[in-house]
Amino acid sequence: MVQMKNEDKPVANLAGEIPDEFLDAGRCTVQECLEYTAAKLGAIATSNPVACAQYFNHVMDIVIEVLSNWDRVKKCSKTDKGIFGITKAYVSSTESQGSTGNHHGHMVIWTFGMAKTVDEYYTACKSNDVKQRLMDYIESIANSTFPVDNNRCPSCERETLDEVALTTRC
Repeated sequence: MVQMKNEDKPVANLAGEIPDEFLDAGRCTVQECLEYTAAKLGAIATSNPVACAQYFNHVMDIVIEVLSNWDRVKKCSKTDKGIFGITKAYVSSTESQGSTGNHHGHMVIWTFGMAKTVDEYYTACKSNDVKQRLMDYIESIANSTFPVDNNRCPSCERETLDEVALTTRC
């Protein structure tokens, strides 16, 4: 058994006397968790591909229900909108990568009011009304603030700031 040095046990020192065996066992468990490589995870996945596929499908059910607000049991859209609008239909496929067993999916979601053809889509992209509605939507969900102190330089902490004229290059 590997003995830990006192400086490796700051929590134990604060908490009182904790047996070395307890701390050593915890350290080994953490180390084992950190050693899961892609190869080891791939071996686990390929040892039980059915369980992995079932888990992936369960996660995808949640993603579809939450993002598109789709009722998979009734096979229709719920009354409220999903993040893309009211879902009209969707199609998805699941694939597994050869030797690793990694699952991934491809999905297309149709929403009410979406462009029906590529030409309709490109025409809508050129519309000022559509551009403005997109900007309004982005501004309604995006928020950013910066902790700026106009009286202090963020780089050197100087409190006296001199105005600098901006110039443009031709």
